[in-house]
Amino acid sequence: MTYDIKALNRVVFREAFNVNQDEDIIKHPSANQEAVYKYNHESGDGPDPGNLQFDMKGPYNNLWNLRVIECLQERFAAKLASSGQRLPQRTSEYIREMIVEKFKRYRVIWNHAQPMCDRRGIPETPEDVEKRVGQKKEATLALQRRATRRLSVRPFPLYDIHKKLKALPRNMRGGNSWLRRWQKTEQPSTSMCGNGYGKSSSTWAMKA
Repeated sequence: MTYDIKALNRVVFREAFNVNQDEDIIKHPSANQEAVYKYNHESGDGPDPGNLQFDMKGPYNNLWNLRVIECLQERFAAKLASSGQRLPQRTSEYIREMIVEKFKRYRVIWNHAQPMCDRRGIPETPEDVEKRVGQKKEATLALQRRATRRLSVRPFPLYDIHKKLKALPRNMRGGNSWLRRWQKTEQPSTSMCGNGYGKSSSTWAMKA
């Protein structure tokens, strides 16, 4: 199998925490708080390398979580070696930061899925949590779809084309000869202002 650096990191996390996608981390328990407290105060055994659990409730850089990150780095190195892939050289600091950022994302997802209390101090039911998480996910997907639609639209300077057409001799205005001539000399402007007009000419958004 062929990996890139980030894809390999995703595989390491999925295997370490038995998840198929990031959102599945909500089913993974946080580390035992008593074990975390003891290790952070240098009197406990620390995380089990064969059953890694982050301390989702504490600081991301407490001793427990730093040890989990070290274990993930070791898994990453072993996975890279066994894959036989020649990937771009990256420093250990780069790999570590990549793992930390992935953990932070997991922590946000995990904490967002924990029951919250209303103004009366009554905690959410599992159904309430599922509904809230689902609404959050749908809102995120809607924003992504909107961004994708914006990327699929490109500006097209109709007013500039109209001026160029009028400037051509009459015998060149028919058919597509004027358009071919224009395409050879200029590319459509991509500058857009907030009101939908370019800096030097009107622009209209048309589907690519």
